[in-house]
Amino acid sequence: MGRHSTTMREAKSKERETHPVWRGIGCMIIMLVPLLSYATAVVTYPIFSSRGLVPRDLRVTMQMPDWMWSINPDLTAGIQKFVGNPQFLPMALLTLIYIMVLGSLFSIVYSMMYRTLNPKRYGPMDAPPIRVKTKKYKR
Repeated sequence: MGRHSTTMREAKSKERETHPVWRGIGCMIIMLVPLLSYATAVVTYPIFSSRGLVPRDLRVTMQMPDWMWSINPDLTAGIQKFVGNPQFLPMALLTLIYIMVLGSLFSIVYSMMYRTLNPKRYGPMDAPPIRVKTKKYKR
């Protein structure tokens, strides 16, 4: 080795890898929230409808546009059967509301679990907190 040549050593990264269990929990949340939201909407829609809480403007039968029938009539007929139901729009909106509520609830519970089981607050890329010594103020 010459005097002016340099060698680069790779620094060993001290980054912690996320435990696979946490990835699995996140995946389950991604799959469960929409399914639970739809199931909750199916159960609660008749209650809201019987009490008159669903506006009449939402209970409409939607029609597929004519240009879709010319592209693929079989697929359009299947979509029309699903979308043509007068309960489709209120159920979709109710499902979206439940997705937001259940998603935020699961996120809060997930973050509390993660915080209690993984107590390290600062990662390897974070700067340490500033330690400030203050003097007692006298007048």
